[in-house]
Amino acid sequence: MSNSNRISFDRLHALALATCCALGLSASFSLQAASEQTLQSYAEAVDFLDRWHGDREMLDAAHERLTELLIDAPDFAPAHVEMARWYLMNSQNYPAALRSLERAEALDPEFPGIFVLRGYVFERQNRLDEALQQLDRAEAIGTDNPWLPLNRAAVLAKLGRDAEALPLYESVLEGHLDDPKAWPTAKARAIELHERAANLDAAEAVLLRAKALKPDDLGEAASYWYWLSARNRLDEALAMVREARKRWSAPELAHDEFSLHLEIARQLLAVDRDASRAAFQEASRIGAQLNTIDAPNFEEWARMQEAQSRDQVR
Repeated sequence: MSNSNRISFDRLHALALATCCALGLSASFSLQAASEQTLQSYAEAVDFLDRWHGDREMLDAAHERLTELLIDAPDFAPAHVEMARWYLMNSQNYPAALRSLERAEALDPEFPGIFVLRGYVFERQNRLDEALQQLDRAEAIGTDNPWLPLNRAAVLAKLGRDAEALPLYESVLEGHLDDPKAWPTAKARAIELHERAANLDAAEAVLLRAKALKPDDLGEAASYWYWLSARNRLDEALAMVREARKRWSAPELAHDEFSLHLEIARQLLAVDRDASRAAFQEASRIGAQLNTIDAPNFEEWARMQEAQSRDQVR
């Protein structure tokens, strides 16, 4: 990595310290004594893993940093925990992850991050009682790691104890807005539990709360209008997209508006042909700018839709 791309040491040290605190790193580890390269590799690996969303290069970069770190500082327990995370994210390799956690525990049996992650592994393996024991141990040691309540909530949900799981998800939603993985996980899981209970009002309330917590985040606004459109609340979704286009210039917003107009036209076709025509014409206006038009005119498009409907009935 070139010097121009390296994190400044002061910022790096602060990032590493914050990461260790979040993971529950015990006081027996001296970050002050760690070398700049140790901190650099560790902080970068954590950042790569936290921001990974399917990018193979990012996952490979995390592995490279951790491998370098464990060669140079094999007794640095947090790196073994992060390597366990890598095994899970790379291939769901539970045995390898557990071996890395065993190594970390041998180095520091009072490091809560070990037990938080082991609780996750046991939950994925449906070893639910053992998972709770691991999470209880992490809690007894003490940590602000958001994955402690998230992993406990996942276990409770599997046990059918949704009423106990929901407040844990909500606590992360309210308290860990800047965590790139924990926060969206808390939001998604809370919505899932409400939808599982057929409580769509509560699920919608989570989406609205997330949107209020991150008012400048286009992704949160989009998440809500996708949810609305999936439930055929198309006019509400369209109103949101139009408002978003006034505020943000993201090109995909035009595609969303086009798609919503076209879906409204489809739904109106059998009940109000004039309204369907108006929606189609608005979709065509936007589609012309995007070079995306389903058919040259409304009548041809309507015939295509009606033919598809007849085929589905057969």
